[in-house]
Amino acid sequence: MVVVQICQAMTESLKVCGPAIIAEYVDQIANQCLQILQKKAVCQQDQEDEDGILDEDEAAEHDALLISACADLVAAMALALGPDFVQYFKKKSKPVSDRSMTIGCLGECILGLKSAVTEFTEQLLTLFMKALTDENDEVRSNAAYAIGLLCQYTTVNITPQYNNILAALHPLFIKKSTTNVTDNACGAVCRMMLAHPEAVPIDQVLPVLIQTLPLKQDYQENEPVYRCIFQLFRANNNIVLNHITDLLNVFAQVLSPPEDQLLEATRNELIELIRALHHQFPDIVNG
Repeated sequence: MVVVQICQAMTESLKVCGPAIIAEYVDQIANQCLQILQKKAVCQQDQEDEDGILDEDEAAEHDALLISACADLVAAMALALGPDFVQYFKKKSKPVSDRSMTIGCLGECILGLKSAVTEFTEQLLTLFMKALTDENDEVRSNAAYAIGLLCQYTTVNITPQYNNILAALHPLFIKKSTTNVTDNACGAVCRMMLAHPEAVPIDQVLPVLIQTLPLKQDYQENEPVYRCIFQLFRANNNIVLNHITDLLNVFAQVLSPPEDQLLEATRNELIELIRALHHQFPDIVNG
């Protein structure tokens, strides 16, 4: 548990103090994290507690805690270091696609790397596409989040893959999945539309998206969702204009409690949009 506590303490310290606290030790920390994610760290061998060797269930629980804490630390490093983290992303690790914390960690790494993730686009796209078909809801949820971020930040033209990505995301909207899975699928589709609206069949995608809204659990994905909706209205997109009534119902729900569904800036912009729609389409809004 000592290593778990160290990872947790370093994660919190990075959030508070920034990258300066690890500036001289990034390489060593990255190497140790890699060892843990590959289950090769010394602390993962012949695990013991004060009463002796841990049994199989206890060892598995300890290992899961350790890898989860390590994944959080890697994500915190990526966010703190930003594009400078890219050199540590080149390590010859082989992340296990059915481990949700690994996929989630890679998603958070993309959030930190931003466009610096570009050179890893092909490998990550392959990994995330595979993870989208995983039998585990949490893995699929994290894969949807990660692939959306990849589409948002890579500078490689992956629009030829958009139809394949949308096809892989589609089952997440229709299967009986946890709400978090569907929420992240919505976020992914909206990130794709924000990045390359011309590559998304909006006439097919938007009705499915609207039927799924409002998001039920992962409210942070409301940010790409509403940025996408705002962008469509600013462009006077005919398809979104044909769904004003449905969207007004969604807007009413997302502006109601709980208050943390939207960030304040997004809430204010949504209220301004409703006012603009009321002025432009009074019959529809008042109907």
